[in-house]
Amino acid sequence: MTILAFGGEMGFFLPSDSNGIEDTGGGRYNSSFARCTTRTNSGSSYLETPNVGTQADLWFHVDIRQTSPITSSSTLVRAIEFFDSGGIAQLRLTVSWLSSGADGVWQLEHWNGTSWTAIGSCNAQPDALQTLDIHIVSDTSSGSVDLYIAGTHRITSSVDLSTLTGIQKARCWAFTRGIGTNCYYSQVILATESTIGMRVGTIYMSGQGATHTFDTGGFANIDETFYSDADFDQSGTAGQIELFTGTAVPSFTGYTIKALALTARAKTDGTAPTKFRFQLKSGASTYDNGSDLSLDFGYGNFCAVWETNPATSAAFQASEISALQYGVKSVT
Repeated sequence: MTILAFGGEMGFFLPSDSNGIEDTGGGRYNSSFARCTTRTNSGSSYLETPNVGTQADLWFHVDIRQTSPITSSSTLVRAIEFFDSGGIAQLRLTVSWLSSGADGVWQLEHWNGTSWTAIGSCNAQPDALQTLDIHIVSDTSSGSVDLYIAGTHRITSSVDLSTLTGIQKARCWAFTRGIGTNCYYSQVILATESTIGMRVGTIYMSGQGATHTFDTGGFANIDETFYSDADFDQSGTAGQIELFTGTAVPSFTGYTIKALALTARAKTDGTAPTKFRFQLKSGASTYDNGSDLSLDFGYGNFCAVWETNPATSAAFQASEISALQYGVKSVT
């Protein structure tokens, strides 16, 4: 049982184009846990999650709101797609509604090799903040895809998924109906255990940490709510480390902390260093995520997860969060 990746701001998401942006509008995210949502607009634009490797048993959690279209329609359009190791969309959640405030339809669909086939549907009101959990069991003829809304089991499906070895990532779409319709996504989790009832509490970088050796750096370059590539932290020499202190949006008191994740939007200009590792300072020591992450010329979205505090090998405690420091190390 593993928490594979989670987040909700840019860095966790990779936008397909400039229509992807963070948004602080009221009612579009749960402000008790997040400081913003991430939105996309128009039917050709999407937000992509990190690749979590091929998972035959995958849970997906999201807070979602889709604003009313200028033109109502009963036609189903894609909202969230799930991709296999070959980059092919194999499963998806679609949505429709007739008018603002009216019930619509959530429908799960499976790609059978030639067309999309409905495997279950239920009524829903998309023009409201909704918490969805989707459970996908594949690589078996006894496959299943189940949808939960606000923790309630709404769609149960059985489908032969023996040819699908697993899911690696998801895409969260906007769509066009009359004009581009904004779709808002936050508190996303990918895991191999039930995500029902889980929450993602955002910690944003708000101060300089104990180590500050990047050529260009500083928390002020990465603390903005509306992401910008105009300012950034940059390393020109392998082994440089940049650490930050963070401010948590929620109080974690009373919650069981399942995991801590660091996310980053990063690229290389082609000269060394061309890789990096996430860093987490707990107590007197700084720990890395144990694997080099390769950078491309284009921006990538990266996520590293600690399910236990590396200083104690036990679950993170609410009292420990404020003392942690977060960052990256450049690697050749």
